[in-house]
Amino acid sequence: MLYPGVTTGIGSLPHGDVESAMAVIRHFCPELPHWPQLHLKYAGDSLLAAALSPLQRVELITGKTNGYPVIDTRADSFPDALSAFYEAYENEAACWIHLHEESPFHIDQDSYLAFKSTITDAPRQWPDVAALQGEILGPLTLALNVVDGKGRAVMHERLLWDVLCKNCAMNAAWQVKDLRRTGHPVLLMIDEPAMIGFDDCDQDSLTAHDLQRGMEEIIVAIKRMGGLAGIHVCGPADGSILFASGADVVGFDAYRSIDTLTRHIPELIAFLERGGWLAWGIVPVTGAFAHETALSLTQRLHQQIDELTRLGVPEALLLRQTALTPACGAGSLSEEEAEAVYGRLREVSTLWGWY
Repeated sequence: MLYPGVTTGIGSLPHGDVESAMAVIRHFCPELPHWPQLHLKYAGDSLLAAALSPLQRVELITGKTNGYPVIDTRADSFPDALSAFYEAYENEAACWIHLHEESPFHIDQDSYLAFKSTITDAPRQWPDVAALQGEILGPLTLALNVVDGKGRAVMHERLLWDVLCKNCAMNAAWQVKDLRRTGHPVLLMIDEPAMIGFDDCDQDSLTAHDLQRGMEEIIVAIKRMGGLAGIHVCGPADGSILFASGADVVGFDAYRSIDTLTRHIPELIAFLERGGWLAWGIVPVTGAFAHETALSLTQRLHQQIDELTRLGVPEALLLRQTALTPACGAGSLSEEEAEAVYGRLREVSTLWGWY
């Protein structure tokens, strides 16, 4: 399904309309197109909004505090809302074919619907599609963006952590099933920026083991629906969690955070030996972009592979199981800057083939 050097994106684009965003993806990522969120232009069109929708539909979200959505376990309505959530979860998880348009876990955002329909309604414009890439927000990032009745992030509440993990799992499962209706294989990426510096944050009761178990629950749901599962972190992260999660693809900021790999060589080798792919975020979306060329980025990528090879990672696996992406989402850039990033990404892929 994938081939060495295949290009795709991650996260948002800054374009003012879906058609323009999809045109960029069709031009630069024709084999593995991804769902571009346009939340800088459309309020509520984001991964966070998609993750919150099921919780709002069962009325677990009761309002906002300082801009953060609230799940108040002390509210009179909480027991009924919690029961409604678990009933919906159990009904869906008991028979996965129930994940249809009426599921509380469905996504109805404009950019998502346009992503799917663009490829479905105009297949001649997408002759090279090998797979579609969907995306959800990871449970840790979601837990840091939802607060309890005291204004504390719900990552500190074990019950609510379980709710959010199950919510993410069903959101992912629904998306895989929906995208597979196009007739294409599906790679579902879990975007987890909150894993940056996870070791250093005030975790209280949430441990690395809890996070890994949560990831595993989501990945099992993705694979049960016939999808490939990936995790993306746009900064330094604990690679041992990523590689042990059961993910098929691990995406990382290769431009700045190669230590995500080098600090966990045994786990990386095991991941690659079972067929795992690395999605190298080699093209920066920061000011550093202006100082790099396609050749310099390709050289940087090969230098990193040489370093890993010296540390004992089989070179053949690294060369064979590599995809290429921007280091992070490009939604904070201008449209021209974002298109330059995607263009440079495609150039690196071309050089990768013969360098």
